[in-house]
Amino acid sequence: MPVNRVTLYKIPDTDSIPSMLEQLSTLNQDAKKDGKPYLVRAVAGQTAGDPRAQGYTLCLSTSFASLEDMKYYDEADEAHNNIKSLFKGKVETPPLMVYMDNVVGS
Repeated sequence: MPVNRVTLYKIPDTDSIPSMLEQLSTLNQDAKKDGKPYLVRAVAGQTAGDPRAQGYTLCLSTSFASLEDMKYYDEADEAHNNIKSLFKGKVETPPLMVYMDNVVGS
């Protein structure tokens, strides 16, 4: 069953968000498992200036074919590790991450 994940970041220096989005722009191609791209989908963007965002300024939405693929992404994916390194020091607090099985909709 597909797993959908949303990761929210608080980036105090909003001027750095465009370069962070540039780094995320190739995630679909760069994230590889067994030498092949495996992410079902990865999209990212700056959040809207809405008080309900609670200070989160960057959103990354990823979809995986399985929970096993998501665990691989977290623990072993080189592209994800590179992003974490590049984001280090730019993120105010640990990112908020939630995931779910897709029960409603496609």
